[in-house]
Amino acid sequence: MKHFYLHRTIIVLIVSFISVISYAQNNVTSFIAKYNKLYLKNPNAAISFCDQLIDSEENDKKAFGYAGKAYVHSLQSDFDLADPLFKKAIAQIELVTQEKTDIKGYIFYFQSLRYLESHELETAIYILNETIRYCASNCSPLLEIKLQAALSRLYSLSNKHFKAIEINHVCLSKIKTAPNYLTDYSLQKEYLRQLVSLGFKFMSIHIYHLNEKKYESYLDSTQQYAILAKNYAKKQQIPDYNGNIILMNGDINFYKHNYKIAKQYYQEGLKIYQEENRKKRIAQGQFVIAECDYYLKNWTQAEAIFLKQLANDTWSEFQLLDYEAICYFYLFKIYEQRQQPQKALEYANSYAQKIEEYLKTRNASETSISDIVVHEKRKKEIETYVQNYDSQKKQKRIYLYLFLGSILLTGTLIVYFFRVKRRTKRNMSLLHSRIEQLQQDVTKQNKPKTSNPLTDENALILIEKLKRIEKEQWFLKPNYTLATVAKKLNTNSSYLSKTVNNYLNLTFAAYSNRLRIHSITQRLKEQKNLRNYTVEALAKEAGYKSIGAFNTNFKKLLKVSPSQYLKELKRNE
Repeated sequence: MKHFYLHRTIIVLIVSFISVISYAQNNVTSFIAKYNKLYLKNPNAAISFCDQLIDSEENDKKAFGYAGKAYVHSLQSDFDLADPLFKKAIAQIELVTQEKTDIKGYIFYFQSLRYLESHELETAIYILNETIRYCASNCSPLLEIKLQAALSRLYSLSNKHFKAIEINHVCLSKIKTAPNYLTDYSLQKEYLRQLVSLGFKFMSIHIYHLNEKKYESYLDSTQQYAILAKNYAKKQQIPDYNGNIILMNGDINFYKHNYKIAKQYYQEGLKIYQEENRKKRIAQGQFVIAECDYYLKNWTQAEAIFLKQLANDTWSEFQLLDYEAICYFYLFKIYEQRQQPQKALEYANSYAQKIEEYLKTRNASETSISDIVVHEKRKKEIETYVQNYDSQKKQKRIYLYLFLGSILLTGTLIVYFFRVKRRTKRNMSLLHSRIEQLQQDVTKQNKPKTSNPLTDENALILIEKLKRIEKEQWFLKPNYTLATVAKKLNTNSSYLSKTVNNYLNLTFAAYSNRLRIHSITQRLKEQKNLRNYTVEALAKEAGYKSIGAFNTNFKKLLKVSPSQYLKELKRNE
């Protein structure tokens, strides 16, 4: 009996000790749990709650209050407000009792998430690894899992997807081996969250390598985890992640281009979010349904949702400016398909503006590098469209100008044609008269002057000889000069020059030029093939060595250049 009472006393003491520990632990986790419910749904309420904790007499609550408030500011990218609060939280840690390791763990956990938000991933990873080492076997299993899950998220953002997946597997293993896993609903819920997280990470690998065939199989892995998560949720009766699992199935079919099936999943998920009154999830569900409608070419339905979300300023409320930008992008594509270039251009420019604003103000935790790659691809697509639009606009303007110009030119050409025709007639008439005059002048050269000063018989004989070589067209030879002709006629240059001057009333050079120009004009008149010769070739045909001399003498006698004369002949044709 004595032993019985002794055993009973020991049991009571043990139970009492466990109760005290449990109460203390529950006392710690209760305000942490309350904070966790607040900070995502109502940041202002979370800050007010943290102010209450800071005003508390308990050091652990004060330390957590500073860190919790700092983390809310971090989520809002107010790092100037967050960092001093983290310093106060860390200073307050010194006053927290050694047993309350979870408080210290949570403070450093929040600080690592602060650096995640500012995209200082290496710093965040370092703090998390140090915190994981500190918490090893000291903190609650749930916090250790949270730390590992955050580390996995950081590696995923660093594009180290496989390292992130490895950590998720470690988390699953730790949860399974936790002593109270079978009875602890929080751990079971965390296990389900890890399954869902793994599914989405495999999908991230597929999305990041969207155009590489070897990564297509990762969607199958996502599907396997979706099935595991669904079965586990049903077995453990955990309804919290049903919407996420349905969303995952929708995404799987979306990326497999099964848009009709994906839409059905999204509609099913939307009903769950509407029942839970989760406004953000409702908006996202409507958005992905509109995406499916776009790819199914249900453009009117897609257009209605995108326009409504923009009109209601839906995405500003949830600080999801990337969704707002993508609404503009899809509307641009819809109007492009409908061949409404003005509207398409309007929404294309709005997308470019909004995505720039988003990338400048984004939270690192909400934007992966693959998202940035997609946005850059869309921007290039828009730039190409704008360039094509501007090019087409310029082309239309050019075509209009060309049409008006052609009308004006046609009218001008008609007027010009008649003017040219009249001018050509007039010019040809003048040319004919000049050529006739040249003909007469050449003919006169063959008639002796009435008052011929030459009396000696030798001069008359010399002129007769000159006429003979004229008929033989010696003047067409390039060496037809005063000296060569004098030699040919067995006389001297001086006597020949004086004889020609006295008898023909011309210098020998003028005499020669008349013969040559007259000869080439006659040949051009009779031999049409010569009209295709160059001026230089015609000069040689006329016996000139120099094209310059040919041009000068031609213009002197006929008042037009050889090239102009050729044009007049061709026009006359």
